[in-house]
Formats: sequence, C-alpha cells, structure tokens
Amino acid sequence: MINSFISNSSSVYISYPILNGSITEYHFILSTFEHFNSSVSVSESTYNELCQYKICITNFNKERGYSTVFLEYSKDSPNYHFMIEAIPIKDEFLDEVMIMYEKA
Repeated sequence: MINSFISNSSSVYISYPILNGSITEYHFILSTFEHFNSSVSVSESTYNELCQYKICITNFNKERGYSTVFLEYSKDSPNYHFMIEAIPIKDEFLDEVMIMYEKA
C-alpha cells in the first residue's frame, strides 16, 4: 500500500485506489493514518489538512478540464476507517452527475 501513496502530511494521505481499482485517470483516495469512522470525528487540524488536500485535488483536476466529486464512505465496523474518493468528472457531464446524485 505504501507504494500507492502520492502525498502525505502528518495525519492525512492521498493514494491511488489500488484495492478497488481506479474508475478513471486522476482518481484518488484521501484518508487519515489514524482510524476514524468519518471525517466529522477527526480533530480540527486533521480536518483542515483534509480540506487543503481537497482544494489541491480540485485545482489539479480543474487544470485538466475536470470537476471533482468527493464521496466519503466507511464500512460498518469499529476497525475500519473512512475513505474519501476524489473522482474527476468532465465538466460537460457535471450537471448530469449532479441530477443522478439527487435522484439517488
């Protein structure tokens, strides 16, 4: 898993989605080193690091003509920690994706 790391700070990391596979190019996983069931459980400093990484990923994708959709999930287990998937969407499909999300 360490080989899949792209970047990390003291408590947060970005990696490639090697466990479930990548949906598209520039698809990233964002998570914490410590186990938390959701991002609302993390400390303020860790939350700020997550937000900074989200901004970096959004800007990275924007330079390539993509918008970014962030999906947070966690399995129902006390030992499993949350992951945030950063999925790039071509700008031309963003409205359609948002409509599909609202319907779901």
